[in-house]
Amino acid sequence: MNSTQFLASLLFTGLSQSQVFAQSGPVPSQQPGETATLHLFQGKAFGIFYPKYRVYANDKLVCKLGRNSHCQLTLPAGATTIVAKLPGGYLTRKPPVLPLTLEAGKSYYLQGITTLSGVIPRVTYSFAEVVPNPTKLAEFAGAKTVQPLAPAAQ
Repeated sequence: MNSTQFLASLLFTGLSQSQVFAQSGPVPSQQPGETATLHLFQGKAFGIFYPKYRVYANDKLVCKLGRNSHCQLTLPAGATTIVAKLPGGYLTRKPPVLPLTLEAGKSYYLQGITTLSGVIPRVTYSFAEVVPNPTKLAEFAGAKTVQPLAPAAQ
């Protein structure tokens, strides 16, 4: 076999091997998606009847918060919207949307705020980001833990 034929066969073999690898597709990364931790907290409310608010992250129901409750979520990093709604939507105004840009590996602490306003009383429930100081962390730790309804990190 002369050298030209030998080089041609090596080239052909190399090209056919690269085609096999190209058809198999890229190898998926083994690293998990980057996530952030979100702590939702509703403090003690006064009164006999206090409904559980439904909390939505990116229009997906993630938990229900009642009196003195805390829910910890793991969400994908990036733009996120948080909304809380009363069941049935009666006597409520349009719920405010809290836009957040979550950074991977960070923890965010949100506390629920209820307001009553208008000539005909209507309830508005929203969240405010709070500073995780020792007093606030103690409040979160002392609250009843509520499990997320669905895995949020998807």
